[in-house]
Amino acid sequence: MIDPILGTLSPIPSMPEDFKGTFEYQDRRIDLILAGDGKPIGEPIRLAHMLIHDLDNHDKTAKAIIARDLLDTYNSGWNEYITIQEDGTELHVSNPKLSQSSFIAKLHLDAINVTGDNMIDLYYDDSRLFWGHAVVVTSFDGVKFENAKARIEG
Repeated sequence: MIDPILGTLSPIPSMPEDFKGTFEYQDRRIDLILAGDGKPIGEPIRLAHMLIHDLDNHDKTAKAIIARDLLDTYNSGWNEYITIQEDGTELHVSNPKLSQSSFIAKLHLDAINVTGDNMIDLYYDDSRLFWGHAVVVTSFDGVKFENAKARIEG
């Protein structure tokens, strides 16, 4: 299926009623998954249109939510770790604590999942701040993001 805003959408083989695609945003390729979740596929498509229509603002909002929910978590432990060197000795690494703006600058939108008519998950590349775990913002009220939360996943 070709959507004028979302581009080419292909059925997901393991879930043929759901669709996937990609689009360009800020010189990055963004993966997109649209899941009906018991609703017609037109519902997540409509929600994805609303999201992408104002993606710059929604991206800024999501990054602010990540900073609100996870900056203290990063600064209070994730900025420090131990790595094993070639000779088997441990190297303790302590990266500097980050300001809100420095933290946000390391976040880059990577993927979007839209489910039904009101759930959005935005996945972020966090420049390995959380050691390769995914950083996700979930909104259960569509593009309002009023009660959205950020979490580390994986």
